[in-house]
Amino acid sequence: MHSTFRVNIIKLAVRDLDRSVRFYTDGLGCTVERRDEAGVTLRLGDAQVPHLELRPWDDLADELGALPDTEGFRGFMISAVFETAPGVDRLLEAAVRAGGTLVKPAKGAVWGYAGHFADPDGHLWKAVSSATPILAKFKRKTDTPSGPVMSPMEVAVTLGVPDIKAAKQFYADGLGYELDKAFGKFAKYKTVPGAATFTLYTRDALAADADVAPAGTGFAGYALGYHAASPQDVDTATTTAITAGAHIVSDPKERPGSGYTATFLAPDNSAWTAATR
Repeated sequence: MHSTFRVNIIKLAVRDLDRSVRFYTDGLGCTVERRDEAGVTLRLGDAQVPHLELRPWDDLADELGALPDTEGFRGFMISAVFETAPGVDRLLEAAVRAGGTLVKPAKGAVWGYAGHFADPDGHLWKAVSSATPILAKFKRKTDTPSGPVMSPMEVAVTLGVPDIKAAKQFYADGLGYELDKAFGKFAKYKTVPGAATFTLYTRDALAADADVAPAGTGFAGYALGYHAASPQDVDTATTTAITAGAHIVSDPKERPGSGYTATFLAPDNSAWTAATR
């Protein structure tokens, strides 16, 4: 697998597309980059972070070969990483005002400051800063940022996997990710500009991070997308992933509105797409 594979689009299934667009644009300050029959693509920040694609719930489930029913924890989290703590507070407050749910209030720890919210469809987000607790307390009072509340310097996606060792092996062999750091129940991979930082936790550990129950069944409501440079890149990505243990959902082929596209499931059951659009 070539080393350019990266998550540069995060696809979320939503039950009411207009409501979700309002939540992310009017509520969080994201901007619409594209809207067509497939859904809506939003900018989460500058060119150094991935895009967010909102898709009708049943449509994305059907594309991934899944039934649309879902219950409980989905084993997936998106993190918006800010330079200072006020960005964390502003995002959490804006999300709640716009119709989201505060899952875990922000608080400081030795490593920084973070809180969690869920969007109207239950997709779990973490707002986080590496600021220390003392610095976070000071900056919340004296350094309030301006501009859109969704303006992170980095966006990360985290999968809750059943077997961290097996998952690390697959993402190295199947998707070409280069490990940055790992310890116990956690692994982080090196990032490319314009892509999401990709991390793994065990499922129980990821649920504990947000103080939610780890049990969950059914459609997880997301897919991680790679915008490839050519059909050959899509073919290479798909072949290498399958060789490493992925399950093909849809063979690479040209699809109206989507370009040359392939869809597969990793051994941990996370959904991935590679496409030229």
